[in-house]
Amino acid sequence: MAPSRRRSKLVSLFAAGVCLVAPHAWNAGAQEIVPLIAGNEDVAAALEECPTGYNLDGGVCKKEIARRPMTLCPPRASFEGGECVTEKEVKSVLTCGADELLVGDRCEVEEFIKALASCPRDYTFTGAACMRSQESKAQQYCDDGYKLSSGDLCLRDIKEKPEAVCPPGARQQGDKCFILESSPPHVACSRGFELESGMCVRVETVRPEQRCPHGYRLDGGICRNVVRLQPNAVCPAGHDFNGKECVMSQLAEPTLKCDDGYQLEGTVCVKRLEKAAKPECPAKYEYRNNVCIKQTAVKPRSECPEGSVEAAGPGKTCEAVHIADSSLVCPNDFSIYNGQCVRKTTGPMHQECALGFRNTREGVCVRETHQKAEKRCPEGLELSGDGVCTAQDSAPAHLVCDQGELTPQGTCVRVFTAETLFTCPRGFKLREPDCIRQVQKAAAATCPENAKMRGGNCIVLERFPASDNCEDDYVSDGHSSCIKYDIKSPKRTCPRAYRLFNTVCVKRLFRL
Repeated sequence: MAPSRRRSKLVSLFAAGVCLVAPHAWNAGAQEIVPLIAGNEDVAAALEECPTGYNLDGGVCKKEIARRPMTLCPPRASFEGGECVTEKEVKSVLTCGADELLVGDRCEVEEFIKALASCPRDYTFTGAACMRSQESKAQQYCDDGYKLSSGDLCLRDIKEKPEAVCPPGARQQGDKCFILESSPPHVACSRGFELESGMCVRVETVRPEQRCPHGYRLDGGICRNVVRLQPNAVCPAGHDFNGKECVMSQLAEPTLKCDDGYQLEGTVCVKRLEKAAKPECPAKYEYRNNVCIKQTAVKPRSECPEGSVEAAGPGKTCEAVHIADSSLVCPNDFSIYNGQCVRKTTGPMHQECALGFRNTREGVCVRETHQKAEKRCPEGLELSGDGVCTAQDSAPAHLVCDQGELTPQGTCVRVFTAETLFTCPRGFKLREPDCIRQVQKAAAATCPENAKMRGGNCIVLERFPASDNCEDDYVSDGHSSCIKYDIKSPKRTCPRAYRLFNTVCVKRLFRL
């Protein structure tokens, strides 16, 4: 019973390995399985063989392909006392002495000497500057408000505003005097009335009405009577008017003819049987009153009778215009006077003031007039044309110098200075009033704290822990070397009647 239980347990483990363990993980799993199959005749460990030059180690074949010493410190660092030590160069500190200036890596100091001084022409060196003097007459000036006159006198115009004075009884306001005048009132009439012979009379005038006699009509201020007349018919010479047209009658002697069978004797046609002769007229003639007449009719020419003129309008008519004087008629209560209708009415009278005056309660007419106040000047001042009080004040003129200094003698002394000419020896530069030369020397180099000098440079030692790590693909041998291996899987073989299952050999009759 025991072998069967072991077989079942092993099968379960193999089944779990098949499902859960990846093929590349069997190398590690084989070490756990092999102890379990000890004493199990159905499962045996596979024989592992490595290629030539490879060594079996932990189920894999290893071959050393490179070896290098373990780098404990980085390049340019040395291993001392279990630590890495490296040197770091720091900049030295350059210092100069007092009054020296550091320029680059050298100390620069200025050397001073006095420059040689000289002056332009006409100038004298006083030890401090080149100077010359010039004397001139002082100028005269006056105080503010004064003007210089001839000589050495200053004049000032005094101007004051004059005092305004009004007559007694006048009211002063500014430069004006207001005077109250009175006047008795006079009799006056109401508006529209005029005083005439001690009465207030209002004269009303209207234009009179013009009237014409019966049958006349007013036209432009004239009474006119227009009579319509028929024009006279005027016929040409030799024509007669028959009431309608002009007729010219022409007479001709008729010729006496007798009918057949009759014989003319005198004015009688005789036949055996007598018969009166029939008169006969020429063509276009008519026989009237024993004569032959030819009438020619023309239309008469129309002329207006004397004293009439041709009227406007259709047809021809004549007008006779009769003029009469119009009569002037005024309204009631009006009378004609100088061609006007005049009516006079009287009105009440009242007291009134003259123009510009006003009536007071006391019945007095007053008005206020104004005039300019009289201007009076203080004593010693005179009134000028522009209405200002003026006078003149005098004072002695003062002396002043436009340039230079005033002397007790009344002259001005001006001192001119010129630029001093300085020269320096060769190698020096001028910085007035000295000559300067720059002198250089090496600067003193010092190192910071914890640094030491080496050949003009400052060296600082830096320490840090050593490293026992190898580079990628290298492993430590546990001493002081790093090794790089080439790793391969071993070749596994099984005895006869076994077959390889992952990393173990299983009998062929074993059923999984």
